Amino acid sequence: MEYIPWFNLLLEALAYLGRRAAGNTAQRLMEQLQSNGVQDLDRFGQQLGPIAALMDRMDRQLQIPEEALQALFGNLSGFPYNTIGSSCPAFLLFYPMTAGFTGDLEGVTEELRKMPPERLAGVLATSLDVADEAGLELSGDEFSARVLALSIPAESKVAILDLYHRPEPVLEQASFYLTRAIRLLQREKKAMEAICAGFTSTLQREGVERFLTHTSSLNCKPELQYSVHPFLFGMDTNLSVTPLEGDGSVQVYCGVLRGPLQAMLASSRGPEYEVYHAIKLLGDRTRFDILCYLRDRRAYGQELSARFGLSRNTIHHHMSKLLAARLVTCTVDGNRVYYTVDGDSVSALLERQRALLVPVPPK
Repeated sequence: MEYIPWFNLLLEALAYLGRRAAGNTAQRLMEQLQSNGVQDLDRFGQQLGPIAALMDRMDRQLQIPEEALQALFGNLSGFPYNTIGSSCPAFLLFYPMTAGFTGDLEGVTEELRKMPPERLAGVLATSLDVADEAGLELSGDEFSARVLALSIPAESKVAILDLYHRPEPVLEQASFYLTRAIRLLQREKKAMEAICAGFTSTLQREGVERFLTHTSSLNCKPELQYSVHPFLFGMDTNLSVTPLEGDGSVQVYCGVLRGPLQAMLASSRGPEYEVYHAIKLLGDRTRFDILCYLRDRRAYGQELSARFGLSRNTIHHHMSKLLAARLVTCTVDGNRVYYTVDGDSVSALLERQRALLVPVPPK
């Protein structure tokens, strides 16, 4: 596993435009933290400031009509909440292509434009997390069946199917704005490197694998090759990308402020909140049953979907919450993400619960 301080500018441009469409500004993040009871925000605000300034410069220089911004980079309704537009039409098309991006967006756009329908269906299925393996090809009927099985509003299903049948309008318009965003990011290279200097130092000090495990509950398979990269506009997000060719490598993009954000939330909330939050999460019977099911096995999304009779995006929603609470861990294997119970974390949580709730016997 190696850390490569290299920015994937296609992924950064997608995240910037998705964050802009969703209104997820730096100021909004600070307001959300304050509303959640976080008191001491000065240090985090200092870390966030340069990113906010960069976003402001980008906003001023990249003019895009609000209607186009929402149509291309706004999240489709019905998907789990995210801050970077990962369920917008442009992201669904371009995200699987980011693994092989070397700077030639025109070439990526042309590859998507000439892609056979079965291959395009596989690309979209990968973005939607309804594909079972990287590079999968699907017939139009099979892809439609998987989309229609999603637990999302009818208008979102129509939008996805329209994207499959008529990708050209989104390709042309999205690539137009992505090209301009990438050019602006190229001019901001020194500023981006300066912003990520602290992140790079942290990884070098703590070790890449330890840091990655701590911030994402990701178990790394020794037989796979991992490369870890900074993710600036996905500052609070970790994403993994597997090349469509399925060469056994995994690219992991780490939000540069995810670690400080997690540490600040943990210190401000205390053990009482952690115990309360875990009990609240497991008050949902589906999540409780999933955790029990994973006690003695590992399973990936499609297995859990079939076992519990739920759509893949519903399973993804539940697993995201369990991962965030550190009740489960995940392992990326090709295009599959396998989940297992985090035994050490659950044991520690039960000890904290006992300390909080069980009276100490008198001496």
